[in-house]
Amino acid sequence: MAESRIKCWHINHSAVAIYHKNTGILMVFDYFQHPRDSQSLNFPACWEELPELKEAFFFVTHSHQDHFNPMIFDWKDRFPQTTYILSSDVKTSRVRKKLSKTSAYYFVSSEKKLNLKSIFLETFPSTDQGVSYLVQDEKLNIFHAGDLNWWDWKSFSPEEREEEEKQYKDIINQIKEEADKINIAFVPVDPRLEENFHLAGEYFISQLKPEIFVPIHFRDDYGIIKRFKKKIGESDSFIPSLEKQGDSFTYSFNNKELNP
Repeated sequence: MAESRIKCWHINHSAVAIYHKNTGILMVFDYFQHPRDSQSLNFPACWEELPELKEAFFFVTHSHQDHFNPMIFDWKDRFPQTTYILSSDVKTSRVRKKLSKTSAYYFVSSEKKLNLKSIFLETFPSTDQGVSYLVQDEKLNIFHAGDLNWWDWKSFSPEEREEEEKQYKDIINQIKEEADKINIAFVPVDPRLEENFHLAGEYFISQLKPEIFVPIHFRDDYGIIKRFKKKIGESDSFIPSLEKQGDSFTYSFNNKELNP
């Protein structure tokens, strides 16, 4: 069996990109740049790094400004073989105007399946707004949670915290029923939850056992990755050590080889 080789970039916050070298497909999820960073990191500069790029997909899990930047629509001019997958709550007149120049886009709600030849995707609910995505590119399964998280805020009442836990675990069980294997998962590890920052990621790993687990939704606090790894201890899931915006790693799934 041929190995699946990927390169993955952590762009910022929940924004990540994966290039599957086997298929020549680039997937960008929840592109976000804080205004102060808009000039400092021009992603994807990786267009130049990917001479065999065949197709690009941009996914938006929901309309919150830390997950959606309309500038993604400009990249179709840069690379025409680009398709946009957008949560239905992003469907505004402004977005429709941007998309009027292209036919390669889809609006999706939760619990939907979409076969686009190059990829197959399934959507799941969120514990906040929008959807979460499970995407299959050839035999590679990729999950991006968006704002699907165990939102155990200290300000919540005991009843609210219990309901948050139930909602999160119910959705994880729903994903388990559909996904035989998740190769790489992007799940919130949010420092604003204080001592509860690890709950969603730890539970996700215990139930779904992704081969690679990448923390997201932490803005500039890259130290949260080390704290998360220390908190959960030994894990069968590989958790890459990312230290700054734009950091990347490559991985060969069959051989389990990692290169920073």
